[in-house]
Amino acid sequence: MMVPVFDGEPTQWLEFWEAFQSSVEQKPLSDAEKLAYLKGYLNGEAKKAIEGYTSGRFYQDAVETLQVQFGKTDSIVRSFKKKLNGIKPPESSYKSLRYFVNDVNCICRQLKTLGFDPNGNDSIEDMIYEKLPVGIQKSVIRKKNQSFNFWIKKR
Repeated sequence: MMVPVFDGEPTQWLEFWEAFQSSVEQKPLSDAEKLAYLKGYLNGEAKKAIEGYTSGRFYQDAVETLQVQFGKTDSIVRSFKKKLNGIKPPESSYKSLRYFVNDVNCICRQLKTLGFDPNGNDSIEDMIYEKLPVGIQKSVIRKKNQSFNFWIKKR
């Protein structure tokens, strides 16, 4: 398994940590070897965070430092919401809409992995809705109204 280089971007933490655990952490290596591997897979802010841990006996401290700074679920969720908000609105072309949907779905899957279900979350839905072209917004409203009217008739 390839371990991606981690630079401190919270949205990349889970992918990095799972790959590192299966490739290095769970192997029968000394803590000095694990620390050396860990440092080799870090860049930027993440590398800076564990600077000064030079001995294998501080491997667990280095891991804990990274987990505290980059592995907190609420911080990661916030980063994904920010990333979702930063997605460029699609044009009306099929290709542009497809890219938009893929980007949104990717972020939503990652949020679900963290235990945050974006389905039915008004702030997430509003964020996505506001990025859609007007024609698609109208279709969404019609669909919601049909669904709501169907629900009322069933009662």
